[in-house]
Amino acid sequence: MSDLYLLFFWMAVLGGGIFFCVFTKSKGLKTTYVRDLLHIGTGLWVLGLPFWIGAAIPVAVVCGALVGVLLVPPLSRRFAGLDKFYRSVSDERETWTGIVFFVVSYAIFTSLGLIFRWTLFPAACAMAALSIGDGIGGLLGSSFGEAGYRLPWSKRKTYLGSAAVALGSLVAILIVAGWFNLRMRVPFSPSNLGWFALAMLAACLVEASSPRSSDNLLVPAAVFVALLPTSWWVAA
Repeated sequence: MSDLYLLFFWMAVLGGGIFFCVFTKSKGLKTTYVRDLLHIGTGLWVLGLPFWIGAAIPVAVVCGALVGVLLVPPLSRRFAGLDKFYRSVSDERETWTGIVFFVVSYAIFTSLGLIFRWTLFPAACAMAALSIGDGIGGLLGSSFGEAGYRLPWSKRKTYLGSAAVALGSLVAILIVAGWFNLRMRVPFSPSNLGWFALAMLAACLVEASSPRSSDNLLVPAAVFVALLPTSWWVAA
């Protein structure tokens, strides 16, 4: 499949994601839940990374998405449809800044992974942990978490949410490892499980201690750094 066909496919997925957010919000779903589901759904992008032939088009896609999210707030005042999307994933509690940081992370790690192919695995895991780990953590924490804690420089966290971030990040990394093994035929080494556990711990600790909204930048960065020693696995 050529990169041009993939471009059209992902543009359709993007449109579907925007429609999903607006639709679920219109049906009464809370903004925080819409946002968490968007977090998780965006992880589909990671599964498509092995299919790209070159780096130019996918990097242009994520950079274009970043420009788009930067333009949404001012343009939402002029276009009703855009305003519905803006309000579906952003409110007083869940700020638009978090969305911007989220897309910045995807732009950074997509570019790193596809331009410097030897970093593709840790970059993919960084984005997957952000989407699945942080997304599931927010979803479960806000839905079922009661007992919690709060560090002076970050918003309140629940113990259930933090545990979900840890386990969700590990599941995300294992999914990426299995998918890369299947699509790129790179042998999986059990010795990497220790690095996966380290990345899980890093994601949990960084998410718990990050200042408001900055976890969307710091969590994937922590996972990427923790998994850099596994880069040889994909480069081999």
